[in-house]
Amino acid sequence: MTDTQAWKNIFFVLLGMALIIFLLFLYGSRTIINRFNSITAADCLPGEIFDEEDSWCYWEPDCDTDEECAEIEDAYNAALDKIFDNYGGDFSELYAWQDVFASYNVSGGDFAPLDRDLNRFPDLDARDESTEQHEELWDLFSSFFPPVVLEHISRMEVFTDGIDGTLAYVDLDYEDRDLDQWVVSLDALDTYKNDGQFYDVELVLPTFIHEVAHIVTLNNTQLDYSTSAVSVVDDDAFVEESEKQERACTQYYALEGCTNSDSYLNDFVNAFWDDELITEMEDLISSSEVDLNEDPASELYLQYPDYFLTAYAPTGPEEDIAESMTLFVIGPKSDGGTIADQKLNFFYNYPELVQFRRIVRNGVLEALAR
Repeated sequence: MTDTQAWKNIFFVLLGMALIIFLLFLYGSRTIINRFNSITAADCLPGEIFDEEDSWCYWEPDCDTDEECAEIEDAYNAALDKIFDNYGGDFSELYAWQDVFASYNVSGGDFAPLDRDLNRFPDLDARDESTEQHEELWDLFSSFFPPVVLEHISRMEVFTDGIDGTLAYVDLDYEDRDLDQWVVSLDALDTYKNDGQFYDVELVLPTFIHEVAHIVTLNNTQLDYSTSAVSVVDDDAFVEESEKQERACTQYYALEGCTNSDSYLNDFVNAFWDDELITEMEDLISSSEVDLNEDPASELYLQYPDYFLTAYAPTGPEEDIAESMTLFVIGPKSDGGTIADQKLNFFYNYPELVQFRRIVRNGVLEALAR
């Protein structure tokens, strides 16, 4: 082998290594929804039309005249305005007791029962609980969100804690080895009326968006799960391990682990949650001076009315970003000057989240038209 050939071989080896490093960086920096920057027809929901020029999906209402189309659009805007004006925060997550009685596999577009036990809930008989009804419930939930988000949901669980209380919640699917999948849990009694019909969209949509916001901001492209202490069973050991991991984390540390430096949540905390505010919230939660009948988040909300969009948002950065994203999707861009207004506009810095907003709002239009 000549020296020239040897140098050529070295060059191609180095070029290959550089390409591998680039691909690893590109993949490692992906979020679960940044595909919206290069959306294709495959990302459209059923019934939507793909616009090749703008590279996004849209849905056209079934109307024959300009007047009919305008009427549908006016109803759509009025409904969103009503949701935005009436939304006071997703306090449902404050309730601790839930009892799951049905579980379904929803990965890959399937809907297959995994477990059912209706015998423990005689009150559900009046609502004709059935697999078909639960599938309708999943269809309602999934109709608002793009496939690129839904492909990270492996199971839907149906539960109840009675009327009101918790309407929905999400959690990691710890049976998934890669921790890439989530479980969505929906309350049967809070999503159906006594006659078996769905509640109005405006009553359930904000909570649905809030829960999906957790998936978008707390998934494994946003945090390092290996730094979380959630697997530690003993309470004292959990506190010790959490404090240890938090000290080692140079970004914001959440219960699920240390956030990545370029994550939505870390950017949000850097913009709106300084150490003093975080400490004040932690002190309110742990202080024995706080009345057990009082909500620490509401206390902080009253102290800083221009800082938060809802009274539930001060619970912590994880809930604040979920509440803010919910109102970002539902409402218009703010022209106000408060910190709360800035939170509403924060998400416009991310093109993929703007596209996410457009797709969810399209889903609302479809649901209202139905």
